[in-house]
Amino acid sequence: MIKGKQALRNYSNYDGSAKPQLVTFQPDFAAAVYIWQHLDYSERRWYIHRAAKLGLRISGYNYFISLFVQGKTGDRYMGIIDDLITERLAALFPHHTRHEDAGDDEISITDLEGKSTELKALELLFASLYRTLLPIPLTDFGGVGRDSAVAVESGGKIYVGLGTDGTTKLKDWWEYDPGINVWTQKTDFGGTARWGAVAASSGGKIYVGTGLAAAITKDWWEYDPVADTWASKTDFGGTARRSAVAAAVGGKIYVGTGLAAAITKDWWEYDPVADTWASKTDLSGNARWLAVAAVSGGKVYVGTGYDGSNLKDWWEYDPVADSWTSKTDFSGTARRSAMAAVSGGKVYVGTGLTAGNQKDWFEYDPDTNTWAQQVDFGGIARWSGVAAMVNQRIYAGTGFTAGGRENDWWLQTWEP
Repeated sequence: MIKGKQALRNYSNYDGSAKPQLVTFQPDFAAAVYIWQHLDYSERRWYIHRAAKLGLRISGYNYFISLFVQGKTGDRYMGIIDDLITERLAALFPHHTRHEDAGDDEISITDLEGKSTELKALELLFASLYRTLLPIPLTDFGGVGRDSAVAVESGGKIYVGLGTDGTTKLKDWWEYDPGINVWTQKTDFGGTARWGAVAASSGGKIYVGTGLAAAITKDWWEYDPVADTWASKTDFGGTARRSAVAAAVGGKIYVGTGLAAAITKDWWEYDPVADTWASKTDLSGNARWLAVAAVSGGKVYVGTGYDGSNLKDWWEYDPVADSWTSKTDFSGTARRSAMAAVSGGKVYVGTGLTAGNQKDWFEYDPDTNTWAQQVDFGGIARWSGVAAMVNQRIYAGTGFTAGGRENDWWLQTWEP
């Protein structure tokens, strides 16, 4: 265990500097503690100013960690994590944490998933701090900045590709491993370069199609993440289009809406096993493009978008009954080109284009049919970014901002 006094003992003489000072520990893992101190002249007592900032390196996982100091007086202080990069974390403790209280007590570090491979010497102690941790900036997306890309999860990894950098349509394909916060370039998309495509995963394979290449398209491709190969499949059953939506549920993939020769509201079901398309009941709301779609509890949720005006209606599709039900409108401003993903059974929708770029973030609870505003998206305001979920953690990034096309990447939401 790391002892608080061990960190502070070397700094009994405060020189008035605001610069951090360094202590290195050598227990079962390497760590570094940065100490800010200031003198409270009214009590003539040393305090830890925002207290110990603890940075540590742990191999193998991006740990989500809660830090505690328990003083000799019995008071317990909880650190607030303010920095998390690959395998490194820093936390700030309250201003009132006393030098004396750091005494013989321990800083306990907890791995969220209960993993202790690299933490054998530490007491595992978890507190629900995740909402105070987020959003967290991660390693930038491996490709160039872009908007109108696709993102999809398969096998615990996130795959991002296609889109436009403003001058060139793209077809590169990247794999993100959340466990090690690393991007790896994979085999380029099998079709022509494009933006405004759709993507969904089913049965361990990823399906990508439609979008704007030299013209709007309706081709359909299957990606095998294990073999890193692409195969052409039966074309999308509807007309060629861009900026549609796609969602996978019950072993089928549903694709609809989008901009063809006109704005559409048709709805199609793809069977990956049979490689066939079937027309289903049209979306009950207005025809639209630049909408969002997400799956929760075996239902597909579709909403927002553009029909000549920005939209905020919200619809639930039941694949078994092949029917649509109107739900409570999205509670943010009507918009198009937002992001959406699901975590913990809740649907999260945010960013997008209204009269200007947005960065707000909202949670929809299908059980109560209610919306609640959440912490804003971590990056700057944008539209046409992407989001995907792994292990109930929503990762999001890219998109078009006032400064151009972005390649940043964020851990935005986590609902365990």
